[in-house]
Amino acid sequence: MTDPEGVAHGIATGSCVECSSLSAVDVGYSCVQDIDDCSGVWLLTKESTYVAPPGVRWTSATSGCVITGQKAVCERTVIPGTAYLFSGSQLVRCSATVSSGCVNLPSDMQAMPHLTKKSITDIYRIHYTDEDTTVADDKSTFLSSTTPSKLQKILVYGLNDNTSSWQLNRDGYYQKRFTYTEYVGSTSKLNGSILTENVLVSVSKVSGDVITMFPE
Repeated sequence: MTDPEGVAHGIATGSCVECSSLSAVDVGYSCVQDIDDCSGVWLLTKESTYVAPPGVRWTSATSGCVITGQKAVCERTVIPGTAYLFSGSQLVRCSATVSSGCVNLPSDMQAMPHLTKKSITDIYRIHYTDEDTTVADDKSTFLSSTTPSKLQKILVYGLNDNTSSWQLNRDGYYQKRFTYTEYVGSTSKLNGSILTENVLVSVSKVSGDVITMFPE
């Protein structure tokens, strides 16, 4: 398994001689959130090495395989799923078989939008103030009471909101505008310094990571 930080971890291994199948042995890896960043998209890779008999060399191979003399090393990688920072019931994508209690996403969005540690860090660095009376000149800010859990609550509300749709912006990210159920923050001084319920969220269509989210 390759974690969201790009570090590979072995989870199973096995070998056999002159056989058509083998039993893999679990090596017992698990990700610990307090130490590693477990949240984000994980990749599952199966690597198979085929060794020809002495004196025999591979002459061709299918896609994903590399031949080196007697050896053919083949890899296949898939995205098994996304680990989220926040616990609780996970959101389900709408599909041909699921039409209620689900989230409508663009067809080319590969993962469910989610907050990562980096998402929260960047939101706090740019769109947050410790004092609600302090308004930034050119950036909107969330209220000082906006905890990470509150950001998650706002995001989930926006994902379930069907009154607005996703739009692809000029940076290649999907963004969505929605109106929350209460004031979330203040607009910048350039935009009047007024309390607002409006939010914009921008998401990577490949990983589903929230790039940014802020009041409008």
